[in-house]
Amino acid sequence: MLLEASAKIVSTASVNSALFVHEEINPRHHPIVSPLKGGYSQKNPMDARGELTEMPLKLVVSIAVAMFCLSVLMQFVKTSERAMLKDLDVQFQTSPGKLTVKVFDAQTGKPVGGATITVSYQGGMKAYTLGTASNSYTFTLPSWVLLVNVKVTKNGYLPWEGEVALT
Repeated sequence: MLLEASAKIVSTASVNSALFVHEEINPRHHPIVSPLKGGYSQKNPMDARGELTEMPLKLVVSIAVAMFCLSVLMQFVKTSERAMLKDLDVQFQTSPGKLTVKVFDAQTGKPVGGATITVSYQGGMKAYTLGTASNSYTFTLPSWVLLVNVKVTKNGYLPWEGEVALT
């Protein structure tokens, strides 16, 4: 049978000044060798100029998967800075029937405007969205309310939630 040996043959034929090493392959274990009448013959996927004439299916699928993965990864380039959420520092001033909530950036201490403050208590709820230039709001609550849940949210910040006792 043809091509049964596994000896290496070195070819001095040079394409683009590169030396190519050809290896004889056992045709029963190689995907580009096909059985023909009367024996085996090796298909060469390259032409005389060294260019691929046939693209193996596994190579095409691998390239397609790699391109898809690359396009997905490119969406996340430099997003770590944008995806990083900051912490809020929420401060309170209380008096009977009133709760003042002040919102600051926990890292810089600067006032944070545009936050939404939600105050809930047994029997009701109030919410207010601060203007961009304001970082505080005073809620007027029923006189019988002694404990409220406060939630503060703002884009780019982790939500803040806690309980406040009114005195």
